[in-house]
Amino acid sequence: MASSGIVAEFGATLFMRAGFSTAFYTDPHLQIMTAVSLNRGDIVFGISASGNIRDTVKSIEVASDSGAYTVAVTGGIGSRIVSVSTETIYVAQGGHETGIPLLQPRVCQLTVIQLLLEKSIKLRNGTLQTLEKVDRTLDKKRYL
Repeated sequence: MASSGIVAEFGATLFMRAGFSTAFYTDPHLQIMTAVSLNRGDIVFGISASGNIRDTVKSIEVASDSGAYTVAVTGGIGSRIVSVSTETIYVAQGGHETGIPLLQPRVCQLTVIQLLLEKSIKLRNGTLQTLEKVDRTLDKKRYL
């Protein structure tokens, strides 16, 4: 949702570029519809600075119930999302105490996504070749 959704979009784009089948949804209905169809072998990231957004927690819960491996990326120690996720990666905390979302948790979320991508590239054969192919294809869209 909201600013964490922007992080999810960036993460999905990075993983897609590396050849992984990805999707992201900030719409809670689309999240639930997708979560219901998941199973073993699927991985879902629930990205939430607080870890207490009802829609995000429910989506992770449904994905877990469907058999997906779920990972919370959150600053919410002891939050609701932690209790329904398979794993948790904690990032800097940052609420909305001032009414303005803080940048620090988003930067940490983005860093975690980048590190996970780099590790995934090393573990999955053919990923570097896919990245190179995507780059060559995108070069054609650039003015040189």
